[in-house]
Amino acid sequence: LELDALHSDGRHFPVEIQIEEVLQGEQCVYAAFVRDLTERRAMEAEVARQRELIHQQEKLAALGTLLGGVAHELNNPLAVVIGRASILEDALAGTDDEKTVVKLREAANRCHRIVRTFLAMARDTRPRPGQVALNDLLAGALEFAGYNLRNAGITVTTEFAPDLGNIPGDYDQLVQAFVGLIINAQQALENHDGHRTLRVRTQQSTHNAAILVRIEDSGPGIAADVRARAFEPFFTTKAFGEGGGSGLAVARGVFESHGGSIAIEDMTPSGCAIVVNLPAGETT
Repeated sequence: LELDALHSDGRHFPVEIQIEEVLQGEQCVYAAFVRDLTERRAMEAEVARQRELIHQQEKLAALGTLLGGVAHELNNPLAVVIGRASILEDALAGTDDEKTVVKLREAANRCHRIVRTFLAMARDTRPRPGQVALNDLLAGALEFAGYNLRNAGITVTTEFAPDLGNIPGDYDQLVQAFVGLIINAQQALENHDGHRTLRVRTQQSTHNAAILVRIEDSGPGIAADVRARAFEPFFTTKAFGEGGGSGLAVARGVFESHGGSIAIEDMTPSGCAIVVNLPAGETT
């Protein structure tokens, strides 16, 4: 039998009890052997943890293969759209339809950059170096998600630190990561009965060595057991069809490739905050 035993110091610990029947003449007695299983359970837990790590690495590899395949399939039709849009833009120059075609070409170019980002992540390439104005990037990410945020009745506020300057990084990868975080917050708020607010803040550390980005929502918060697994690839608490569970894992990969980090700060019952730390760069 495996049971929980009570130690003399008051703590519970796992034991294995083996009971043997012993006959002494006509008398029957029982001998019990008790073995402490604490060390064995710890070893089993470590083996399970290592097995899970290998499993997560395999899932990340599968995600990379999936992203690479999707990106390659989208590249050719996107090239056609971009080319045709450029031809139309030249043909309609000076007309009322020119602005519409420009928006079409810009949207297609954005899709092309997203595909290129997918390929970069699938190939595990380093970010392309550049200088990124983080406040402008976040404003653009909020604008990109603005329609869905407004439809969900979410009030958005921003607190951007002035003179934040630029940070070194890949604009396309960073904007995709932050858009994903904003969409996650939106989805958390959609089914929330209370006041729906989203606040995005930036600030520079005391020694100007890092930039802190906080994305705070007033949703239901995240349970401790979910927070512990939130960054695992394909782990999700969403209903089928609402998300594949790769968003936070991909975002963490992007921020870590930029020398930064990401963490979840619980603010239950008033929501939660995603905290991103990125190395500071040039100041304005």
